[in-house]
Amino acid sequence: MCKVLDQFYDLKSFPMWWEQIPEHFRSHCKFVSIADLEINESVRQLRDLYVQRFDAERVNKRIPEQNWKRADICRHIVPPNLPVLDIGSGLGEFVNLFAIGNPTTPIASVDLKDYDLWFDASGRIERIYKSIFYLSSNEARDVVTCFEVIEHLPPARLAEAVVILRSLAKQKLFVSVPFMEPLPLYKGHFTRFDTELLEKLFPDARFTIFGKGGRSANKVLAWIMCEIDIKQETALKGTRS
Repeated sequence: MCKVLDQFYDLKSFPMWWEQIPEHFRSHCKFVSIADLEINESVRQLRDLYVQRFDAERVNKRIPEQNWKRADICRHIVPPNLPVLDIGSGLGEFVNLFAIGNPTTPIASVDLKDYDLWFDASGRIERIYKSIFYLSSNEARDVVTCFEVIEHLPPARLAEAVVILRSLAKQKLFVSVPFMEPLPLYKGHFTRFDTELLEKLFPDARFTIFGKGGRSANKVLAWIMCEIDIKQETALKGTRS
């Protein structure tokens, strides 16, 4: 794991809302306090490119500081030397950070269209215009990432989407979603990911909770990263058969 983040793991002092998470679940989760992270120079440089291309007001409104921090954490967690398929790249914070920071690692970006602030800052991101439900083995990569996407999908197709994500990842799968989101859900979100649903969808995952900060004891303010080792999972199935 990236040394930049080590100091934020396994904190002795957790947010007030930490007790809202069932003990059996939080006992095997890592925790990163986004509120305590500083925006580093590489993120500032990328943000400056967005501002130069668009304008500061639009960029700051559409990509708040905590989103830059989340993208930076994800960039450091994802292995740097394996081809990556990022599904639902949105405005491109993660794929751009990853592509710039890992100039020899192939990365492909999947989305339905180019959104208002999307651009390829590195000039080398392969762009694929498809719905997650139309992706096939042709798009499979060693690492698949899907950050803040599946909460926007129809709940009836959520399990199907997870099966597709698993099928596309040859070695590693990383999925992040809003964690125990306060009700009512944010506009455009259709599923609330509590611990029961996460354990059902990703029973073999390692979880990292990204705390947004906040002083409420009753509302969990966080994202959660689910990391699945597909290669290890496949090997274990092989030994059992």
